[in-house]
Amino acid sequence: MATGRTPLHDNAKSGYDDVTKVLLTRKDIDTTVSDGAGMTPLHKAARYGNLSVVKLLRQRPEISGHERSNQKFGRLPIHMAAKYDRLKVVAYVFAQDEELVNAVDNDGKSVLHHVLFEDTPQTIEAVSKRKNIKPDLKDNSRKDAALGRDREYDLSSAVSVLRRRSDIDQDPTASDRRRPKNGRHGAPPPIEPGLKAARDRNDVALNNESNQARHRLRH
Repeated sequence: MATGRTPLHDNAKSGYDDVTKVLLTRKDIDTTVSDGAGMTPLHKAARYGNLSVVKLLRQRPEISGHERSNQKFGRLPIHMAAKYDRLKVVAYVFAQDEELVNAVDNDGKSVLHHVLFEDTPQTIEAVSKRKNIKPDLKDNSRKDAALGRDREYDLSSAVSVLRRRSDIDQDPTASDRRRPKNGRHGAPPPIEPGLKAARDRNDVALNNESNQARHRLRH
């Protein structure tokens, strides 16, 4: 495979989709060439969050989205999007190819590893909502900041917190069944003091658990 930055790399980084369209009409265009950093144009577009260019490149039959960078890390374009918090790109790629949800790089790190390590809340939530996500995937070393046993931290506990906080995997009508019926004047009946205290304690516990998980990631 040839290497070196091309105009397609530059436009993938800058997000000029009109120019990208013109470049893609050339018969001699190489859409899978790697630049000096080992990245293809799709890696560049994903890293910089240029969704329109990502869509154009994904339409090419020779591009699968499973291309690895020519670096020792061997990251896929989806890993670059996750690492740099490109939520729209992550959501689009997942919608196109569910197999990429748990795809790992050469270090064994999945998309979830990357978003947890970078501490990107919105992308963490989007990734953890995928039905086929595997939060217990272990990387090769088991000692990095996202998984390290020496830090007594693993992905499954983090996803558990996220799911409880956002009601993921629950029946969407369940909250309606649990909601108290309105009183005679349309207002819900007051919450009993004991129930309110229990609910407040649960909220505090969830916040503490979430903060501890984030603290372990940063340290």
